[in-house]
Amino acid sequence: MNGMDSSDSKILQKLKFICKKSVEQAKHLATIYEPYTFYGGRFDNSNTHRLMENMSEEEKVEFGFDVGSINWNDYITNVHIPGLRRHVLKGRA
Repeated sequence: MNGMDSSDSKILQKLKFICKKSVEQAKHLATIYEPYTFYGGRFDNSNTHRLMENMSEEEKVEFGFDVGSINWNDYITNVHIPGLRRHVLKGRA
């Protein structure tokens, strides 16, 4: 075994397995996020703005439609990332 004992060989095999799984996981995440990271389209929310302008104050409160009121830092930190860890990474990160 080229001067390696069986324990060195086992360690190298385990390391190779871990690296292979890490690469597979990275490829999986790249595939999942490809539509978002390389999306070439443009979003138009002018209809949403017109809808909000025509809603009464009661309707605005009832439907909670104003995305400007979303705390994005809180959402990313406490909802999105934990969801990724739980459902996509299955608790591995």
